[in-house]
Amino acid sequence: MSLKGNLEAEVEIKTSALKFLEVFSSTLYNIPSIAPEKIQAIELIEGGWGTAGAILLCNYELGVAKVAKVVVEDISLITLSTTFKVIEGDLLTEFKDFKATVQATAKGVEGTIVHWYFEYEKLHEGIPDPQSLLEFAIDLSKDIGDYLRAYFNYLEKRMSLKGNLGAEVEIKTDAKTFHDVFSARPHHISNMTPEKIKGVDLHEGDLGTAGTILVWNYVIVEAIDDVNLSTTFTVIEGDLLTEFKVFRNTVKATPKANGEGTIVLWHIEYEKLHEGIPDPHSMVKLGIHLTKDIDNHHVNQAN
Repeated sequence: MSLKGNLEAEVEIKTSALKFLEVFSSTLYNIPSIAPEKIQAIELIEGGWGTAGAILLCNYELGVAKVAKVVVEDISLITLSTTFKVIEGDLLTEFKDFKATVQATAKGVEGTIVHWYFEYEKLHEGIPDPQSLLEFAIDLSKDIGDYLRAYFNYLEKRMSLKGNLGAEVEIKTDAKTFHDVFSARPHHISNMTPEKIKGVDLHEGDLGTAGTILVWNYVIVEAIDDVNLSTTFTVIEGDLLTEFKVFRNTVKATPKANGEGTIVLWHIEYEKLHEGIPDPHSMVKLGIHLTKDIDNHHVNQAN
């Protein structure tokens, strides 16, 4: 009976082959957090993550706590495979040589066939084939597949909660004057449009400077660009944050090409707390109405 042998098995998972291979090549350090009951730690001893020749120390649970020091023999982005060779640890109390290759093959749009291949030489005939370790690898692949699927579903859902809206309006007030209202004189806005804005109070900082905190839904003046005549506000407290995780509003004044009047652009960038929250079209409309009121105020003053 030969002491040399090989075992192989495969399993289908619902995630991309490339993402799965990344876990077993460049982000092996994430595996203990994905499957802590199976892999307790993976420590880089020598070399770099995601490179052939790297030496890793792995602590894993297979009935009892075990340890293995392995070298990454090969990483192939062509065949989407990684080969590990055991160089120290519990396995070498039963095997003279032990190599494990994991390969990911795309199946359809979102599926992957994960194939494990063990190549080994036993120390003596009394050593059983490493079937339990192969089953361990298959179960680990399922755990990682489930994790990746859930993680990317989460990212996709989160991205669907993000959005932006914009609108523009033409006014007669010159761009610099209009920009100064939102950058340096926001506390005057309630005088120009009292039915819409009841008050804008300075909470912290200095008017006309980035980092200033104003109380009108508690916004922070994130950026003032006096060259491009734009001001960006980020909401940090208030009613809007009962529906939005992030709410950022930029108002930009651009002089018209003929030098008469201004194009005011409102741009809102946001992230909803959940899918039931409607897009903030009403806030865009409010910005447009504010702009018209502020413009009327300046036109009337000029007359």
